[in-house]
Amino acid sequence: MQALYNLSDLNIRPSSPLGPRPPPPAHYDWQSFSVEYDHPLPVLPPIRDRRLAAQARTTKQYLSWQDGRKHVGDYTDEDEARSFRQLEWVGYALLRHLYAIVLLRLFPYAKSAALTVRLALSLSSGPAVPAG
Repeated sequence: MQALYNLSDLNIRPSSPLGPRPPPPAHYDWQSFSVEYDHPLPVLPPIRDRRLAAQARTTKQYLSWQDGRKHVGDYTDEDEARSFRQLEWVGYALLRHLYAIVLLRLFPYAKSAALTVRLALSLSSGPAVPAG
């Protein structure tokens, strides 16, 4: 497999309207990683609705900064509604629904508790096994 992206090679520096972000604390043991694919990913289709495209690219931090609020975490419910967060929530709900259907087809005789655990582990961005 060929690495398509090596994040450290891209020299991406996350930033916000409040300035560049500091590196993660040393105790997080954060390491850069490579993402490998068997073939290139397809190009995403354009978002035709301009308002939807703008919302998909807007963070609540930007909206807060744009309104002149300079304190970190000083967000309003309107900031949340105008940012990408609701679109992200709908996307996760759709993925959860589709993956639940896949699990039911793969494991038609599984108990609902086992399916729930598989679903949660499959859609989690954290470690699959609790650290301990």
